Amino acid sequence: MGATYPLVFLILLLLHGTKAASDPPVPGWLTLSGRRPLVIARGGLSGVVPESSQLAYSMAMGSSLCEVVLFCDLQFSSDGVGFCHGSLRLDNSSNIAEKFADRGSTYQVNGRDVQGWFSLDFKSEELHSVLLVQNVLSRSNTFDRTQELLSLDNVVQSVLAQKGELHVIWVNIEVDVVSLTFKDSPRISLYCTMFSI
Repeated sequence: MGATYPLVFLILLLLHGTKAASDPPVPGWLTLSGRRPLVIARGGLSGVVPESSQLAYSMAMGSSLCEVVLFCDLQFSSDGVGFCHGSLRLDNSSNIAEKFADRGSTYQVNGRDVQGWFSLDFKSEELHSVLLVQNVLSRSNTFDRTQELLSLDNVVQSVLAQKGELHVIWVNIEVDVVSLTFKDSPRISLYCTMFSI
């Protein structure tokens, strides 16, 4: 009697397989457009390595769909260069507070005073020397202080270096912050016009 159970199971499995084979295939993806969903990598593969680092973006491009969208929150230096970083404050995710200990400042953000180290208090050459760390303390610190803060130009160059693959960079610019900080800067106006097209 015990030998018939595997045989019955096999017959039921075959019947189920033939039923599944006779069902018509689902046409396309079950998205609003019917196309494959996009994978948006905010700051690259930031759960493993520090967010918005060269290694994070490279790992996202290497381990995801070929159409991965790289997300860059743009923060500006005092000389108008855009840097990819997920927060206005740099001190929670970099070594900037150690490197420039006396350069912290306070800004009013959304009606509240926020104290910290902000990209717009530094020139681009200073920001290129800042090293990134994980901004979530429960994540591994293995790659902390091995990657530098990237400008948008650096991210674009790393995407162009991926031959044969098309990647998209989604640049998030806080327009209200930009207009308050750099009132009449032609370079910032160019950024806003270029990315609003």
